[in-house]
This record gives sequence, C-alpha cells and structure tokens, in this order.
Amino acid sequence: MVKPPKKSIGELRAAGQKAIMARRQRAMVKNELKSGKVSLLEVLETDDPIVIRMKIWDLLMSLPAFGETKARNLMDKCGNSDARRIGGLGGQQKKQLLKELKIFSSSKENSKLIVISGPSGVGKSSITRELRNDDRFWISVSATTRAPRVGEENGVDYFFVSNEKFDQMVNNGEFLEWANFANARYGTPAKAVDQKLADGRNVVLGSLSCITYSL
Repeated sequence: MVKPPKKSIGELRAAGQKAIMARRQRAMVKNELKSGKVSLLEVLETDDPIVIRMKIWDLLMSLPAFGETKARNLMDKCGNSDARRIGGLGGQQKKQLLKELKIFSSSKENSKLIVISGPSGVGKSSITRELRNDDRFWISVSATTRAPRVGEENGVDYFFVSNEKFDQMVNNGEFLEWANFANARYGTPAKAVDQKLADGRNVVLGSLSCITYSL
C-alpha cells in the first residue's frame, strides 16, 4: 500500500488557510442569498471552484422564507440527495430546480386558511377525510380539554390536554383562536398553522373556528 506523501508544516498551514477562506466565501454566498443580493440562478451558473462545491441543501436553506419542510419537498421533487453539490448538477437539472423553485416560491402567496363549517351531519368529516389525501391541504389538529371518544387518537383527531395545560397554552399565546363549546374548550395551535401556510399548504380548520371568527 502506497502511503500519501507527508506534508510540511508550511503546506499544512497553507491548506488550513485555504480551507478557512473557502468557508468564509461559502458563508458570504449564503448571506447574499438570504439578503436577496444575489439570486439562486446566479449561484447555480457560477464556475467558481469554491462555490460549486456547495451543497444544494445549504443553498435552499439560505433562501428567504425557505424552511426545512419546503426545502425537503423541493429536493425530493427534483430527485436530489442532501449530498448533491452545485457542480454535480447538469443543465437540465438546474432548469428543473429553478422551475420547481418558482412554483414553490409562489405557493406561499397562494396558500389559504380554510374554515369548514356547518350543522352536525352535513358531511364536514367526509370532506376533511378526502382532503387528507391531497398534498395541497393540511388539516389542523385542535387541542381540547374533553376526554377522548372511542376510536379517537391523540395527535390525530385532537391533542387531548388537561385544563391546566390549556390555561398555560392560552397564557403563552399559543392559540390562533380558542372557544368554549359543550362544557369543554377547544383551541387551534398557531405555530403549526403558520408553518404550513409558510410552506405553501392550504390549511383547513374545523367548524369550531367559526365561533370566534363570528364574534
């Protein structure tokens, strides 16, 4: 087995300095993407040997209002692994990435908050059940102080919490809205709703939401 040649202290220092400069340059590119000073297209078309070593994932995470969920969806859509670098993209792959990015970026502006409301028995549950199978929609899961019914699952049908926990969530401002109904309290956790809307998903709220919205 041939051993690699030993490097002198001077060579090691030079290599270390080169690595530091490369990290600084990549950090600068990510900051410029974040601030909007440069576009993703400009970065993808560069022939800078340091920049083309950057991972696509890191670039997407540097874009304004681009969270992990949206980045993951876009990477999967384009068939890119987390280790894929700019230099590993062909011309068609770059075009596909930019095309999908345009769709994802505009989806945030088009996402909607939807309230499904109506008397008991009109089919609200049937509608939401169908929407669960459509990736464009996300069904909000409410928190409630009532006890679970037969067949209901915590975190799927509702988040079942104690009165003390519900009070804590109210005091911390964790609800988009909340209301008393049938001797129990129901609330819509705001953080999950905001995140899904930011990711371009249409968020569907249950019928109890109309109680506070109509006040």
